Amino acid sequence: MTTLGRLALSGLLISCGVAGRPRAEHAAVPAQPAGLTLRRVPLGWSLSGDAITQDERGEPLPTPATVWVYDGQWPCAPTPLTSGMPGSDAIARGPLTPTSLATGLEFAPGSFRSVTVIAESGGRFGAPLTQPLPEWSPPPPPPEAPLVYLGHGETVELTFLPPSAPATHLLLVRNGLTVAQIESGAFTYTDASAPPGLSTYHLIALGPDFRTGPSSGVAIMRP
Repeated sequence: MTTLGRLALSGLLISCGVAGRPRAEHAAVPAQPAGLTLRRVPLGWSLSGDAITQDERGEPLPTPATVWVYDGQWPCAPTPLTSGMPGSDAIARGPLTPTSLATGLEFAPGSFRSVTVIAESGGRFGAPLTQPLPEWSPPPPPPEAPLVYLGHGETVELTFLPPSAPATHLLLVRNGLTVAQIESGAFTYTDASAPPGLSTYHLIALGPDFRTGPSSGVAIMRP
């Protein structure tokens, strides 16, 4: 092979990788966040929303996108994404799901006027979405503590009063983890998956624009 031919082959291998193997695709740009819900919580605001599982073209992502939350309205948020990754001025990050609140997305009252939410997948960022923050006021008081007792088949049975505020749902929290979302009109719930041993239950009321603190805890020992 001539010197010119060897140079041409070397250039082909450098630009395209190993011969016969397709070039690796870039990560997809995730879709813009959607379905966001802003609720008052005892210490400020919390944000939840649909998990972002598609790219901007509607194709599925390999894994749900990570969501970054910034103080301020884009592009006036503290750290523009010109470097490709958010900086330390991002308030919090994590997955958003329809029924659970992402850890760390609670803001002190009076500290913010808006937040910007950005999805990231494989180091690529989607279109930002700005969420305004209305004037903060305390949410309603938490629900009354549930009554808890053992049922048949070693289930745990709970009964509870309706919350004082017009809630849409109740969250049942067992040992610090949400285990059920209950319609607000219900007054009983059967926990068939309670583990053996001591469990502590709390109730949290959810409304259109608020999330109360937890009720007093009630403990029960399941054999």
